[in-house]
Amino acid sequence: MRIGIASNGYPEKRCITENKSHDFINFDKSNTFKYINFLNSKLLNKAPSFIFRPLIVNPSNNIDAFHFFNHTGLLKSKWVSTFETIIPRIPEVMDIHRKPDGENNYEKNEKIGALLSAIAESNCLSILALSQSAYNIQVAMLDEYPALADSIKSKMRIVHPPQQLLVAAVTDKPVDSDRVKLIFVGRDFYRKGGAEIVLAVSELVESGIISADDIDVTLIGDLGKRDNYVHGEFKDDMQFYERIESIVKDLSCISHFASLPNGQVMEKFISSHIGLLPTWGDTYGYSVLEMQACGCPVITTSVRALTEINPSESGWMIDVPCNKFKEIVISSYDDKEEIRNIIIAGIKKNIANAVADKKTISDKAQASIERIKNAHAPDAYFKLIDTIYESK
Repeated sequence: MRIGIASNGYPEKRCITENKSHDFINFDKSNTFKYINFLNSKLLNKAPSFIFRPLIVNPSNNIDAFHFFNHTGLLKSKWVSTFETIIPRIPEVMDIHRKPDGENNYEKNEKIGALLSAIAESNCLSILALSQSAYNIQVAMLDEYPALADSIKSKMRIVHPPQQLLVAAVTDKPVDSDRVKLIFVGRDFYRKGGAEIVLAVSELVESGIISADDIDVTLIGDLGKRDNYVHGEFKDDMQFYERIESIVKDLSCISHFASLPNGQVMEKFISSHIGLLPTWGDTYGYSVLEMQACGCPVITTSVRALTEINPSESGWMIDVPCNKFKEIVISSYDDKEEIRNIIIAGIKKNIANAVADKKTISDKAQASIERIKNAHAPDAYFKLIDTIYESK
């Protein structure tokens, strides 16, 4: 089949265009909203609207269906959309789920209603929630539109992304057992918990709970990426950033790379014992799947989809206070410090326990491999997607 797409970034490559049984045609430059979004950004400093409306009424008679990631289709052709949080994804509703409970309820909006009507049309074959978390947020919004809710809910299903296994068993991992090797990867170093890892490791070593010779910690991420949308106005100061950079430089058990090619990252996952993603905010956590596929169980926080993809048998979970949509909400500097301390304490506890009981690591590693095999098999995923393309 010939499948149209609205763009071909990382999410599309992850969830759509890896399906080798179809040809994918990128209509990025044929989308009216590409240009509307550009003007809104430049003139109004406005966030983009994830909407696909072709410049011409019928973009191509040779397209069998369109498959979008986060986009709502305003077109006559058959279309499907995979979404990570909510659809339609437009500025009016993009951040409601991140607000404190009591302030994160959805209200009727004429623009949202018009876009939901497009989703309710018969040419929209399905909308695929990337997680139960995304599904729950979508349902919360749909409850405010009872005339459309049932029609749209009938098209909704939860479809977690595919992940290829990179090792077949723990015994395939070329890992020596002298030191516990931990790894973190995150371009947005601070948002994804890089600072808390550095502080936790430093405290473990300084307190003598573990020795610097017990662990190797590899950090892959840009220390210059200091923005953390979860913190909002309660940001860290330069003194904090300088402290983190100083520890990274001075602590012998930490190795830091600003970035590495993806192939080298996967090799490091395979040669590591434990992955780290103690994130403040993530809609999904693709790196968790990649680590698990390498037989590398992960320490994560309990935000959004991480509670679904990192069960206790295959990883370690740090419970953090969240709103009803499993988002961390920071309303003061005290909130931030409280949650930071919870994350640091959780990292310390789980690393110390793993160093003391290495069998736990290998058990969770094998369980990680099995869950990827059972829950994220690419063949099963794309077979399901093909069935949706061929419907109606």
